[in-house]
This record gives sequence, structure tokens and C-alpha cells, in this order.
Amino acid sequence: MARVLRPGGRFVIGKLHKWSSWAAQRRLRAWLGSALWRRGRFRTAGELGRLAQIADLTT
Repeated sequence: MARVLRPGGRFVIGKLHKWSSWAAQRRLRAWLGSALWRRGRFRTAGELGRLAQIADLTT
């Protein structure tokens, strides 16, 4: 995403609690065999911050 973000552009990330109802539904879909949600990855706020720094994005 950082590669295609235009200079001065904004990238917004939504943060969910690990066990929010939305996240729990997606995890259930993955456990039941949904290939799309099985490949998904939930990251912590700290992980997202480190990834932004590695991509040279301002947090």
C-alpha cells in the first residue's frame, strides 16, 4: 500500500479488538472453511506501527 500511496496521501487503518463481534465472525468463517478469511491476518497496534515505520510512513 505504501508503494502506491501518492505523496502526501493518507492511508487509514481501522483498529478492532481481537474479540470484537466483527472479528469473531470472521474467525468463525475461517474455521468453517472460508478460504478468504482463513488467509486473513489480525495484527496488533504495535505490529501495525512497526510495519508503518518499515514502509517509511508517518504514524
